[in-house]
Amino acid sequence: MSGSIQGANQGALQANQNVGNKAALNELKEYISQTANETMNALKDLTEEISGKVKVKDPNKSQKKEALNEKTTIKQGNVEAGEEVAAASISAQDELERKKRKKKKFEEKLKTLSELISFIDVNQLEEEDKKEIDQFKQNLNQLNSLNKQLELLDKEETFLEDIIEKNQEKKGN
Repeated sequence: MSGSIQGANQGALQANQNVGNKAALNELKEYISQTANETMNALKDLTEEISGKVKVKDPNKSQKKEALNEKTTIKQGNVEAGEEVAAASISAQDELERKKRKKKKFEEKLKTLSELISFIDVNQLEEEDKKEIDQFKQNLNQLNSLNKQLELLDKEETFLEDIIEKNQEKKGN
């Protein structure tokens, strides 16, 4: 008789765990949905940033353009143009800092979410939920690889800028 009471308690306990798991899963789905939207926005920003880094410029073309711009500025003698450029530069720096803060906040959310997902036992989930979690993991891996590519491109850009500076210094001497 005591065995049947214990069995009933275990069944109720298991039912409560299932209800708690479903509630946690629903919260996780909502969080994944929000994060997926943010991921798509971040991927768009990252794609724009990478596309800007990959463009190859002809050094002669930029030198000619700079020389032409200098001549035009000297001919016009317009101080206002310098003020506009400074204002645009400050605006661009503010925008870049805002994007960096947004990216950092997003990366923190992704890290938290990936830690939460690591605690989930996917064997107890339905097939649809398993697919959603697998898709999130794939997107996370893709985002990580794009971030690595961006870091490599930043390093390469810095390296190439240093080489260009050294060549210009040699030409100046």
